[in-house]
Amino acid sequence: ISLLLVCVVCLVAFVRITDQPLVAQAPRGPVLSERLLQITSSNRGDAKVLDALTGEVIVDHAAGRGVFISTIDRVVKHRRRLHRVAMDGPVHLRLREGGLMTVFDPTSEIEIDLASFGKDNIAAFRALCDDQPN
Repeated sequence: ISLLLVCVVCLVAFVRITDQPLVAQAPRGPVLSERLLQITSSNRGDAKVLDALTGEVIVDHAAGRGVFISTIDRVVKHRRRLHRVAMDGPVHLRLREGGLMTVFDPTSEIEIDLASFGKDNIAAFRALCDDQPN
């Protein structure tokens, strides 16, 4: 067992040190529509989402009602802290071919595939992009 553990640690170290690309990601189709969002949230599960271009308030969820949106916001902020980049700035909500929805943060270069979070959580973001121009 210890030999297996050493092999796994060496393999992970090799991949991290040589900055190998992630190969187990699902292919992403072209972007069909996109909206720039400014998200503010807290650990209480509240979330306020603004159109980053117009400043229009899209949703303003009270504590406990915007939990998934605030969770995605915390993931983005965590990634920004890791990269030591600016903590503010908009994210791109993208609807891709095949119905895939992603949240892309150009500051930290993370793209979160929302499909793995279930249809109810995807619906929280789909409501933010419905009837939006490309």
